[in-house]
Amino acid sequence: MMARICPRSSLTALALAAAALLSACGGGAEPDATAADGARDFVAQIERKHPMSAAEREAPQAITVSQVDAKALFDWVEYKLPSLFPKGSQNLPGVIPYLGNTYTVRAYPNGNFLGLRQDGAVFALGPFTANALQQFGRLADYAAAVVAEQCQVNPANCAPSNEPTGPLNECAMPAATALATGNRAILTYISYTTNRAAPTSEVTFDSTVIGASTFEGQNAVRLDTSMRGTSTEFGVSGTMVGTTRSFSQAAQNGLVLELGGETENNFSGGGQSFQSRGKSVINAGGLNSEFALQMGQSFTKQQTITITIFTPIPSGPTTASSSETITFEGKEAVSVLAGTFNTCRYRSVDSSGTATVTWYIVGRGISAKSQTTIAGQVQTEELKSGTFNGGPL
Repeated sequence: MMARICPRSSLTALALAAAALLSACGGGAEPDATAADGARDFVAQIERKHPMSAAEREAPQAITVSQVDAKALFDWVEYKLPSLFPKGSQNLPGVIPYLGNTYTVRAYPNGNFLGLRQDGAVFALGPFTANALQQFGRLADYAAAVVAEQCQVNPANCAPSNEPTGPLNECAMPAATALATGNRAILTYISYTTNRAAPTSEVTFDSTVIGASTFEGQNAVRLDTSMRGTSTEFGVSGTMVGTTRSFSQAAQNGLVLELGGETENNFSGGGQSFQSRGKSVINAGGLNSEFALQMGQSFTKQQTITITIFTPIPSGPTTASSSETITFEGKEAVSVLAGTFNTCRYRSVDSSGTATVTWYIVGRGISAKSQTTIAGQVQTEELKSGTFNGGPL
């Protein structure tokens, strides 16, 4: 009963046409004199029509996704629009300094050019623009898509995926059941390190499947969750209240494809209050494919998420990638405050080495208990009470 996201660039109508114009993969020939001369003229036009001030040259705009550079962008453009920017046949004049600015330019035999200025501004020119210089947004507008599709652009740079795709095992509900309109789960968890009787937090999640919706231009099923609880951290006690709208799709073999969501959280304590509001988009979506594992099997789950923060300090969109190795270790009965449940025990280890063991209630995919070990200390989250559609879990 969870959901996720898939992002899209927010561009003008013209830049949307160019977003397609911005995707590719590139090798390339040595530059010839004609290409180099054309590239310099291309750069000169940029300076005339879109000059930078001295202050802008001294403090260029930061790029949102640091690992996306001109090569990655131009390669992605070629992947998206091979007829305009043919892969493997382009000339590469490369980096061109001009009037105190720096441009990376790629020229093509059909007369088209792509350019990236050091502040992240993207330009193009050629027969497809009627040879009129146009700016197509900024590198940050495309960075999330470049990262999300990097394996399609350059398959040789990506390790083959060992992600299972089905059939669904018995540990979770099939997507058609989990995403049925009107489903409601009310779950209360406590967290503690050493003493269950003195938890550091107690939080109740009330989740309802609202029904058909859209998210980032895709058909989706919307799930609304309210959160309310108390927490004590570093000797400060406070209350937490939040709401989340998450969006999912039913995928093949009973799996759920999570697209992303929108969240607002409020914390009050110690005489202060804090509010955060943001949006996350899971690039290409995220399958709950851990529930396709058979006992004893493992796989490495990788995701790229684009996050936009609206409050308290607007920022983003920024993109982050995660990787964790997930193992379905076995089945066992687990006793928690909410009762005794037959569970599937999973272990996940992230790229930092942090290990989490989660016990999912068989047939529900709902966590009865989880334990995370960090620097030798075990943090436990345990189900205190829960209902599904008004009945027992």
